[in-house]
Amino acid sequence: MGKKKRKPKEKKTVEPKRRPAAEEGLTSIIIPVHNRVELTRLCIEAVEECTPEGSYELIVVDNGSTDATPEYLAGTGAHVIRFPENRGIAVAWNAGIREAKGRYLVFLHNDVLVSPGWLEAILRPFGDRRVACACPSYTEFNFDQGFAKLAAGVSRMASRRWERRIAPFCFALSRNAIHRLGDFDEALAHGPYADVDFEFRLVEAGLRSVSANNALVHHFGGQTALKLPEFYGENDEQNWRYLNKKWGVLPARRLANNPEFEVKLEAMRNVVLPDKIPNYREQGGRGIIISRLVRLIAVTIFYNEREMLPGCLETLDDVDEIVLVDGAYADFPYEVPWSTDGTLEWIKERQKIDTRIRLIECKTAWADEVEKRSAYFTGGEGDWYLIIDADERLVCVDENTMESLKSYVQSYPLDYFMLDVMTQPATPQIERYGRIFRHLPGLRYETAHSNIVADGKMLLAESPSHGTVSLYSGCHIVHLKKARLSERVEEKYDYYQKLAAREIGALKKEVVACWNDRSKKREHEAFVKMYRAQLAMLGKAEAERIAIDPEYLSFENTEGRLEPTVD
Repeated sequence: MGKKKRKPKEKKTVEPKRRPAAEEGLTSIIIPVHNRVELTRLCIEAVEECTPEGSYELIVVDNGSTDATPEYLAGTGAHVIRFPENRGIAVAWNAGIREAKGRYLVFLHNDVLVSPGWLEAILRPFGDRRVACACPSYTEFNFDQGFAKLAAGVSRMASRRWERRIAPFCFALSRNAIHRLGDFDEALAHGPYADVDFEFRLVEAGLRSVSANNALVHHFGGQTALKLPEFYGENDEQNWRYLNKKWGVLPARRLANNPEFEVKLEAMRNVVLPDKIPNYREQGGRGIIISRLVRLIAVTIFYNEREMLPGCLETLDDVDEIVLVDGAYADFPYEVPWSTDGTLEWIKERQKIDTRIRLIECKTAWADEVEKRSAYFTGGEGDWYLIIDADERLVCVDENTMESLKSYVQSYPLDYFMLDVMTQPATPQIERYGRIFRHLPGLRYETAHSNIVADGKMLLAESPSHGTVSLYSGCHIVHLKKARLSERVEEKYDYYQKLAAREIGALKKEVVACWNDRSKKREHEAFVKMYRAQLAMLGKAEAERIAIDPEYLSFENTEGRLEPTVD
């Protein structure tokens, strides 16, 4: 007898994870929480106050809270998912996704306050089908009472979008993007970079993550993670290495073993929470008044920059005045102290057709870069100075960018703002530098790049985000490295090494003086940052020779500190 033919095995189909059908016109707001009930209360109250009823569902994922969070959530109208222990941010996000009914999903940390109009604004970019993710503008750390007024004005700005990294504390995704890209990687649950991994997948799929410039939120700055030491320690290191293994590329090390992040951590620790959310109706008023009366002066120093300066000025069409300062420094190699490559002649011809240009010429060499840079603060009739070098380009995303920039700086109570600066043609790297200063009496530099004073007072932005104009306006600077001018670069590097060594002596005195005065913690942090930047300019042997005693670099170290004198 022949063998019976076996029936072929039926292929088992893998059922996809079931998700609720999307409801048109509904947005799911997903908030993971772990303790810090005081933050959660402020966050939910702001959402309820600032978001139209019926336009959203609120899903709160409680990651094993042991404080009063469960009791508080029971009294809200939120859909609560509760885990018995902390399973991490990626697990919480995925749990929220599985319960969400909205066409769009907004992921919000509980240390965030939203403002009126935020949801409509953050969803607006999804009119473009290529957009998978949208992120708001934001302020950070300590809450300023001017936030309500700022929010009212930002909501009235022209809606624009440009490419943005995902902001993990507040971002919106379309349901289609989640279906296409899948859930968040739960191997990255305990620690950072789950958002970075999702962003890599998003870019790989040819989708876009963009700004929603006229949606504004306030972020108190990683307050939940701050209570989890491993988040910024071993979990950061572990996730960082996992991401490298998965993608073959490392993100910038922004957390563990990062001296700059230590400064941010200190700002996070010093955050004071408000008692209640703002009264937007009373405090907001009319918000920012976009005024064409605000005058912006662009200021540039140069020396033999005939090749680079014209390109810089071509990007300054929207500023009201341009001040150009010529000349070499006394200890910088030169034949004569003024430009000889045709730059001066080109500027004088340009002045015939561009009356905004004011030229400060040089007959004798400037003592140093500090003196030269301070010179451009002596001219101009405007409200604000924009600092840009000859080898840089000002980039505006559209015709409304400069108007938004002027409106923002005029409305917020700071004297110093930062712009994003991208260096090219090397691997693009975005840094933030103080580039916009209020026109104040006695405005001048004390060091070549960092320390600017007015009437003897050092100007500092309140935080990296309060003072970052690029978030709101889309305006940023591109720095072109002079790779083809290698001889000039070497000369300039040698000069900066000498300048750094000279400035370190003065900075060391400031660090010690502030360390001895408990009321000057903020100033101490700023001087330490400048000191480290200057020290990095030097060779290892020279840096070790003139370095300050490490004890003075930590404000927390009180051993040997003098008590401040009281008059």
